[in-house]
Amino acid sequence: MNKLLIVDDEEFVRTSIINIIDWSSLGFTEVFQAENGVEALELSIKVKPDLVLTDIRMPFMDGIELSSKLREQLPDTNIVILSGYDEFKYAQSAITYGVLDYILKPIGPTSLTEKMREIKAKLDQTKSVREHLNKVRKQLHQSMPLLVEKFLNSLLNNSSEVKTYAKTIDFLELPIRKGPYLICIIEPDLNNFEYNDAELYSFAVKNIVEETFASNNPVFYDSKGRIIAIYCFNSMFSFSENHSIIYKLLYILKTNVNYHLNIQVTTAKGSFVNELNNLYMSYNEAVLALESKYIYGKDNIYDIQDIKSVETNLIYPHDSYIKFMDAVKSTNSDLIRQAASLIVLSLKKKSNITSANIKIVFIDIITSLLKQLTITKESSSSVLEQGVSLFKQMEKLSTLEELANATTEFAINVANEISKSIERNNSSIIGKVIEYISENYNSDSISLSSSAEYVNVNASYLSTLFKKEMNQNFIDYLNSIRINKAIELLQTTDLRTYEVAYSTGFSNPHYFSILFKKLVGISPSKFKGGNNE
Repeated sequence: MNKLLIVDDEEFVRTSIINIIDWSSLGFTEVFQAENGVEALELSIKVKPDLVLTDIRMPFMDGIELSSKLREQLPDTNIVILSGYDEFKYAQSAITYGVLDYILKPIGPTSLTEKMREIKAKLDQTKSVREHLNKVRKQLHQSMPLLVEKFLNSLLNNSSEVKTYAKTIDFLELPIRKGPYLICIIEPDLNNFEYNDAELYSFAVKNIVEETFASNNPVFYDSKGRIIAIYCFNSMFSFSENHSIIYKLLYILKTNVNYHLNIQVTTAKGSFVNELNNLYMSYNEAVLALESKYIYGKDNIYDIQDIKSVETNLIYPHDSYIKFMDAVKSTNSDLIRQAASLIVLSLKKKSNITSANIKIVFIDIITSLLKQLTITKESSSSVLEQGVSLFKQMEKLSTLEELANATTEFAINVANEISKSIERNNSSIIGKVIEYISENYNSDSISLSSSAEYVNVNASYLSTLFKKEMNQNFIDYLNSIRINKAIELLQTTDLRTYEVAYSTGFSNPHYFSILFKKLVGISPSKFKGGNNE
């Protein structure tokens, strides 16, 4: 709904205009009036009308001056001039003050209504455009932080044109003064938090960073969610003094975060660069410095100037790797942990090793463990998922110890699966041997060697395994099966003793009799004669 103010020094004219038109039908719910420009200006400031319909010639302040002051103090108020024919050229000068339209007097009710309807349409259109612009302006204001972050990230990635820097910086109202510039990376340890809590803590750390650095040093997130601060060179101090200032700022920042949020923060800084288009160089140096956490740990301040030359050749702890995999195959958890410690020690000896190199080593180890897991065939799906998820966790596991610990726990689980697989396999081997004996006990050619060949294992291994699984050696078990079968034949058939011996796989009847008496307590002949209770 709209407000209307009618301004004319003649009361009759004002009253006539108010009464001859149904203003509510045109959308004007409130209609005010004033008899001169001074009164109209005071009333306008108070009620803020949407439309002012004003005469030109009035005492104290005419319509042209009123239009000028309204445009200055109430730019959203629309103005329509009422003028006589002899004032037409004078009224046209009001266009310079943004007057929406003008009406020539005298004018009848029908013509005035039609004219006001046209003016109302213009008013609605102007209002619609203004609302749209306000909406766009509001959206732009809301999206400004994202635009700022996008632009600053383009500087880090060297993907913005140099010629657009100045205009974009002015448009985004960025507090970036003249360089040189230096990048600081701030990485809070949020691995132990759930996603929502991690977001909250990251925001809290960013606030502390903004409070620690001056307002002319932009703070934002990079594409990996790390907090970035652009330090602008303070010309009041030398380069060495500026480096000292940055270190002190990072130390204060780390201390404040530790104290207020009880979390660790790892920070790193690159070198100064003179131009914004070289800012990505300082950023890449800071990223490289940050990788020192894989060797030296988190909750430290790393400076690219302190980092030694980076090893370009791949470093791989072959001997430690072999010991580690042998420990996994042995299924001994203690040996696995010891071997993992050797890998960590061998990598730590290389102070110039890169994080990418470290990740390659552990990716290879995890891949080897997954291969071992597939050999077991019936391994737990949860252990398999644990190994696959380790690849995804590489970015979150930000130190060598964290990578080693996570890999070691996975290796122990793999070893447990291997142990279970061995047990299943052993049970299967013994089961097949027992079945083989049951079907071939009556053959004098059956032996430990033939049984081992049947199940495709080494005879010595089968002997050890049989003893472990059955609590007796192979020959004793075979003989017990044969004697039980002999007892059955002696009880149920008329076979002679030597015939029973041959029927149960004994090639020597005399040895059969001796063994029978040893196991049963009496000779086969006496057993056959009736003493078989």
